[in-house]
Amino acid sequence: QQGRRVVDVACLYNEGAPLNFNCVDFALPSGYDYDLCSPEIIQRMSVEKGRIVLPTGVSYRCLIVMPNRLTLPAAQKIDELRKAGARIFAKSPIRGTPGLTGYPEADNEVKNMAAQWTAFPGGGWKTIIAKDKWVPDFQGEGLKWIHRRTADADIYFVANTAYEAKSVECRFRNKGRVPELWCPERADRFLLDFDQADGRTRTRIEFGPAQSWFVVFKDKPTTRKTNPFTSWKAVREVKGPWRLNFDPEWGTNKTLDLNELSCWSTNTDPLVKYYSGTAVYRNSFTLDKALEGSVSLDLGKVEVMAHVFLNGKDCGIAWKAPY
Repeated sequence: QQGRRVVDVACLYNEGAPLNFNCVDFALPSGYDYDLCSPEIIQRMSVEKGRIVLPTGVSYRCLIVMPNRLTLPAAQKIDELRKAGARIFAKSPIRGTPGLTGYPEADNEVKNMAAQWTAFPGGGWKTIIAKDKWVPDFQGEGLKWIHRRTADADIYFVANTAYEAKSVECRFRNKGRVPELWCPERADRFLLDFDQADGRTRTRIEFGPAQSWFVVFKDKPTTRKTNPFTSWKAVREVKGPWRLNFDPEWGTNKTLDLNELSCWSTNTDPLVKYYSGTAVYRNSFTLDKALEGSVSLDLGKVEVMAHVFLNGKDCGIAWKAPY
C-alpha cells in the first residue's frame, strides 16, 4: 500500500448508480493497467505535460469515456481537460445528457463538446498502443501484478495464482534501477540476475504453487544476497504407520493407526467422517546426521493448515502451498 498506483488509462465507465463491478465490461491488453473513475474523481483531474493527473500523484496517459450520455458538469470538465492537452477517447457517440435538466440546451452543449473528442479507433487499444508506442508495464505469462511507486522505488507485486510451480521470464517497464526480490513471508531480500534494453528490465523468476513476490527497483541495492531460488531433491520418504488422535473436546475421542494417509471424509466411522476440528498426527523416522540443517519437510497436501513439531521443537505453521 506504500506510494501510489502506476496505471496507463483512466476510465469513466458510468455516471449512474448502482454500478455492479461484476458487470463491468472493460479491459486493456495484457501488460497495461487502468483505474475506473467516478464523476467526482474526474472533477479533481488536471493536466501536466499532456498527462492527466490527480492530487494524489497518480497520472494517466488518457481518459476513455464509456457512457453514451453525460451530465453537463462531467462533459464540461472532460472538455476542459481536452483543451488543456489531455487525450480523451469516446467509446461511442455521445447522444446528450441522461436526464431532462436544462433540456434541450444541455443536450446540445454536451453533444457539441463531445464532437471535439477523439473517437475510439476501430482497431481498439492495439491501434492506440501501436501508434503511441506504449511499452507494457509488465509481462509475465500467467502472472497477476500490481505496480506502485514511492519517492525512491518502483514496487511490483507479482503473483502466481496457479497451484503449480513455474519459472517465468518477467519484463518490467523500468530501466536504470536495480531489481531486488523481496520475500513477504520471511522478510528477506535477494538480488536478481537481469538485463536491460529498450527501457525494460528482463529477469527470470521462479514461483511455487500460489506463490507471490515483491520485485522492488532501487537506484542502489539494499542487499548483497543472491540465489533466491532453492532447488530440492527427495532424500527420504516418511511412511506409515501414523498415529492419529482426535480432540475429545471437539466431540471425538478416537485414536487411529494409519498405514496410509487419507481424507477423514472417506472413513467409514461417522465420528471420523463428520469430524470438524483439529487432530494430531504422530510419526517417527531416522535421518542421516549429514543432512541435519539442510532438510525441509514436505507435508504434501494439507486441507487447511498444519502446526508442525519436530523432536519437541516448534517448527511453525504451514498455511499455504507449498506446505
